[in-house]
Amino acid sequence: KYGINLPRTSASMAASIPRVASKQAQPGDLVFFAKNGRVHHVGIYAGNGMMWNSPHTGSHVKLQKVWRTSDTITYGRPSIPAAKGGMKANAYALSLLSKQGK
Repeated sequence: KYGINLPRTSASMAASIPRVASKQAQPGDLVFFAKNGRVHHVGIYAGNGMMWNSPHTGSHVKLQKVWRTSDTITYGRPSIPAAKGGMKANAYALSLLSKQGK
């Protein structure tokens, strides 16, 4: 709907979008988890140290704290054309997720 195209795997997503510093992370940014330099998981940052996440196959998407593990955690920001709503599109997507999580 908003013209966002991302690859299927978390590693490919991480390689395809620009990184942002953790202190600059905004709702809608992607949260990548890597071990030994290999990205193996991605969540959607919701703000205030929280993310939307499905921790494993078959699990429901839920709002939870960004994990603090031995994994390397990085953030990335997909590009959304301004004509398609820019960061407002990310906020809208998060609002839909939060309604599903209630």
